[in-house]
Amino acid sequence: VALALNNEGLILGRMNLPAQEEAHYRASYHLFKSIGDSAGMATALSNIGTKYLMRNRHQLALPFFMQSLAISEAIGDLSGKARILMSLGDIYRKTDQVSAALDYYEKSLVMSQTIRDDWQFALALRRMAYVYYNLYEYKKAAQYLRKSLAICKKAGDMDGYSEALTTLSTIDFNAKHYVPAEKGLLECLAVNEQYGLRFRDGEVLSH
Repeated sequence: VALALNNEGLILGRMNLPAQEEAHYRASYHLFKSIGDSAGMATALSNIGTKYLMRNRHQLALPFFMQSLAISEAIGDLSGKARILMSLGDIYRKTDQVSAALDYYEKSLVMSQTIRDDWQFALALRRMAYVYYNLYEYKKAAQYLRKSLAICKKAGDMDGYSEALTTLSTIDFNAKHYVPAEKGLLECLAVNEQYGLRFRDGEVLSH
């Protein structure tokens, strides 16, 4: 029942029903707590944090992620910890606290590599790239993006591959390197078509 409530919360979030979404997560949390399921508690708390993060309510998101992180650390859930560290990095990136963002992303990066989670590792690389991109340090951003591209391709994460390649092509475009920029963007469109990622076409076609 607790898992079903959590999953229903995810569906309600996609339907843009935030009050009902959070109510389901909270109910899920209390049920997980009643049966002593710490991993479930951490997931429910993280989902509430993510709900606030997606709506740019960063100060409301922070305590839920910190509680989730504490539980994940206590039970030794390294995968969950890596995801929460990433979310904390997102909060600090979006509030222009660069040093804190990079610190959390780096911790997520190291932990993802330790548990050999290629998807999470590649995502952490992209997040770090976005920090440097926003600082106009395009060369450094491109280095992280190229690493992410290689890992995504190897792991079959074509959504991540398309995302990284779009940003990398944007860097080329901004640097007036139009030939590689066009090549990259055309490849993005082809990847999106082949792997059912047409929702990303808008990002590509905006350049």
